[in-house]
Amino acid sequence: QGAYNFGNKSLESHGARRLDDFCRWLFCSSGPAASQPVVVVVGHSLWFRTFFQAYLPHTALHESKHAKLSNCGVVTFELHRLQPEGEEAAPEYRIAADTVKTLHGGFEQRGW
Repeated sequence: QGAYNFGNKSLESHGARRLDDFCRWLFCSSGPAASQPVVVVVGHSLWFRTFFQAYLPHTALHESKHAKLSNCGVVTFELHRLQPEGEEAAPEYRIAADTVKTLHGGFEQRGW
């Protein structure tokens, strides 16, 4: 739905904060993950590469962290919401590295 598209980013916006805001929205009580077992996200390959860099475990060596998702590429993965100890602690989000699977296209290595 385009209902959550608020237009261009402001100069004060921060990419990591927007990624976290997206994850928070996915898992909030009125978000898509609250009512659906599968959520489909469409976007630009740079956004997905940044998302994989941010939420795959740092120890995970996966091509999605450094390669471009091909045009019309389709990848599936499980994103988990982790709640640290303490009521005030903010949730953390992680992609389960062993769940990343290419369904179509895949990742392109730079040829230069």
